[in-house]
Amino acid sequence: MSKAQQIGRLIRLLDGTRTLTEAAAKSGLHPQTALCYVRTWHRLGACHVSKVQGRAGDGRKTVLIYKIGPGKDVRPPYKVSAKQRNWVRAVTFAMLIKRLDGLHTLDDFVEEVGLEPRPMRELLKQLHESGAIRIAGWEEGYTGIKARPMYALNRGGRPANEPARPGAKSNAERLRERRQLRKAAAINSLFAGNAEHFREAA
Repeated sequence: MSKAQQIGRLIRLLDGTRTLTEAAAKSGLHPQTALCYVRTWHRLGACHVSKVQGRAGDGRKTVLIYKIGPGKDVRPPYKVSAKQRNWVRAVTFAMLIKRLDGLHTLDDFVEEVGLEPRPMRELLKQLHESGAIRIAGWEEGYTGIKARPMYALNRGGRPANEPARPGAKSNAERLRERRQLRKAAAINSLFAGNAEHFREAA
């Protein structure tokens, strides 16, 4: 088979369904020769990338599938390098370490660091199990039923004496706190109404 026949067969095989390696094997051309031809055709607009196989980041290299004729190229997925991933991870840890002062809870970390609640909870759990951080205290919830841990850095590497989780409050204590909150809200609304009245009078 002559070179022209091999190239003609390669042109017919570039239909957007075969990889360049498969097309080169069926046409009889050497893979490097076929790659040289196809890259030149692509640079001059005689063919275009119609499909991309493989995904960046999962250990496989992306494979471009060409189709003969002019057209718009399909872009391969953006691949994040290991250096970029390490940089983002380092920035996240830096933002987290700055806030490990014993006054922040999971909700505070999610809001200020930017991670989702589930990965942030898993990250704090792993750091706590490894001994890098400790529970410095507990912040009670709105109703006093659920207490949320506040984390701090475990300096020195010694086992930390963590405060025990507070027990659940009785119904009487919760009702008393709710009455106090309602009373405070009523007083605040009263003062706010008076301030609006005096503002209108002025």
